[in-house]
Amino acid sequence: MLDAAREVDDAEVSWNLAPVVRRVLDGRRTLLISSAVGLLLSLLLVLVWKPYYSAQAVFLPPKNDPSTSVTPTMISLAGDDLSDTYLGMLGSRTVADEVIDKLGLVSQFQVKDEDAARVVLSSASRFSVNKNSLIIVQVDAKTGKLASDIANAYLEGLYDLNGQMVASASSHRRSFFDEQLREQKKALSDAEVELRNTQERTGIVLPAGEAQAGISATAQLQFEINQAETRLAGLRVAETEENPTVVQLRSQIAQLRSQLARQQASDAPRGSRTGLTPQGRLPEFTLESQQKQHEVQLRQAVYDALVQQYEKARLSSLDPGPQLQIIDRALVPNRKAGPPRKIIVIVGVVLGFLFGVLYILTAGLVRKFVAAVRKPLPAEPR
Repeated sequence: MLDAAREVDDAEVSWNLAPVVRRVLDGRRTLLISSAVGLLLSLLLVLVWKPYYSAQAVFLPPKNDPSTSVTPTMISLAGDDLSDTYLGMLGSRTVADEVIDKLGLVSQFQVKDEDAARVVLSSASRFSVNKNSLIIVQVDAKTGKLASDIANAYLEGLYDLNGQMVASASSHRRSFFDEQLREQKKALSDAEVELRNTQERTGIVLPAGEAQAGISATAQLQFEINQAETRLAGLRVAETEENPTVVQLRSQIAQLRSQLARQQASDAPRGSRTGLTPQGRLPEFTLESQQKQHEVQLRQAVYDALVQQYEKARLSSLDPGPQLQIIDRALVPNRKAGPPRKIIVIVGVVLGFLFGVLYILTAGLVRKFVAAVRKPLPAEPR
């Protein structure tokens, strides 16, 4: 039963296609004319379309390896694969303008200004990445030498742009650290002046040494006072108070006690001290001196770190950064790359034939439609 239905469908299709095929065969003359017109138009296009040459240059974009560079550059933000970054750089206006200026493409392309030359150059240039991560620069031009020159000029323009980006990043880093160095150097000088003023005011140069010296001096004075008092007590047993030796010892003891009192005083003026810090103010002066010393040490540490960073920035200005590796420079092509004459002719004939078929199939319908449109409307009865 299904076979019978399929046979009926095939018969209907054959019956439906038969008039179409018959109509197309009857319009053989139309098909020949339309195909001939398509052939003539394609030949005219081939004659008008000027021949061109195609040149190709290939390079390998660098990998972002921080271990091979002193400092990371701006293009390092793109990650390990820089193919997309370099494709964007190749299509940038900076590279295009350098190519235009270097080769004088405004006159070569016979345009009025750089904007028009930039449009023509963009339409004639193609950039792509193959499966091996190699970037291909392909340029079409009216002569082989011009095509190869433009392709190679793209490589040189890209190299220059990459160097400018690296130099700009290094210059900014160097300027930043240079300014920070000046500020930290001034801060270090101010901290050293404050430390010197504190040392002159308190008399403390080394807090630990000052404390030990103060204790030793106090102990020595106390020892001398004890010895003098012991001798005085022995003399008083046999001598009177008017004895010159007794008077001398009493005067010596008084001087030693006065010196000990000044040494232990917390508010004695600097000029009246014995050269050591008063024991009463030793903790205060020690803490103040240590704070100033810590401030100087902190400023010194920051300054040393900035000096190292500045040195790295200076070295980075000498580092060319990641460089592209040229695999193939563009050579002058010997053969024309286009236009594809055979393909144009074949496409023209096929399009002419198809247009003829379409005309044959729709001409009757169009005539009926036009006749229906032009047919006058029946007059209304009075």
